[in-house]
Amino acid sequence: MRAKMHFGKECLVFVHLRDNEQINLNVLQADFDTVSSGKAGFNVTAGDIIKAYLVDDITNATDFASTILQ
Repeated sequence: MRAKMHFGKECLVFVHLRDNEQINLNVLQADFDTVSSGKAGFNVTAGDIIKAYLVDDITNATDFASTILQ
């Protein structure tokens, strides 16, 4: 998959799922053109899933939908 172009800071979103339900969320905001890594910590059990998304921004605004970059 080819990454979409974006300038400035992006948000690396980690979603922790258990039994197909989201139980935790961590977000790291940085300019990933200059920062090459990010990490988050979770208390996981067997069968848990951690998904990672790189998005343009994350907010509570109801009139904004994040664009998944990679």
